[in-house]
Amino acid sequence: MAPKDRQVSIYDSYSNCENECNSGPLSSHYRRKLNRVSFHPTVDLKEIANRNDYTPTEVHACWYSAEEKELMYESCETVVDRMEAGKRPKKNTSYRGLENFIEANASQFDDTIHAYIDAVMDEQERQWDNDMFDCELLREVALEVSLYSASLAHKMAAYDVNEARKAYISMGKAHRKLQDDVSISTEITEVSRSTMVHDIKAKHNKTKRDDPSAGSSKKSRTEKKRSSSRPPKSHSSGSPKAIGGPLESFRNKVYNTKTGERRF
Repeated sequence: MAPKDRQVSIYDSYSNCENECNSGPLSSHYRRKLNRVSFHPTVDLKEIANRNDYTPTEVHACWYSAEEKELMYESCETVVDRMEAGKRPKKNTSYRGLENFIEANASQFDDTIHAYIDAVMDEQERQWDNDMFDCELLREVALEVSLYSASLAHKMAAYDVNEARKAYISMGKAHRKLQDDVSISTEITEVSRSTMVHDIKAKHNKTKRDDPSAGSSKKSRTEKKRSSSRPPKSHSSGSPKAIGGPLESFRNKVYNTKTGERRF
């Protein structure tokens, strides 16, 4: 085997397909309509694991078991029953590929195959009887029978292209919606957090401003502090005797210089 980083040329039987076809007794009309398939002369070789290197578990995983196939058939029958009932497919599902499971389509499919085989065999027998061999006549007979199948195949291919395009667009929309949902949820979380903090602060400030009990308790504590540190006020009428009493008591106060406390 050649090294991985080296390009080598490979030529297989398909590369000479056109030469082999042209060498036969084909008509010029067929040669003009012959579709050509070309292959790149160089390829990159990539190593893959050989099936002999698979573990028993890996080998088992490569094949459907009888139970898995039975489940698939049962699932197909359920979907076909829904299709035959004229119901639309469920969301994000399609009936494509199950057409021949319907009895009418299956019978038509079998009839087409048998008609194709019968036409080719009859033409071959006719040529044998006449001691001749013309593959172009065999082709024309087969083509005549398979015209309907070819037309149907083109229609189904166009349908598949349309369905694949819609699925691609739908997947893109779903992916964008998922990204938008994640972005929106993140923004909502951040907004909720900031709004929550703002509401808590506003509510706290409002409670401090509007709560009369908080103001009264603060006021009462202030009044108690003042009343404990100051002598009671005397309600005088302004007479000299009433004013002189407190002044005399103030003069009689003595301070202890060591403790700095008042003694009366």
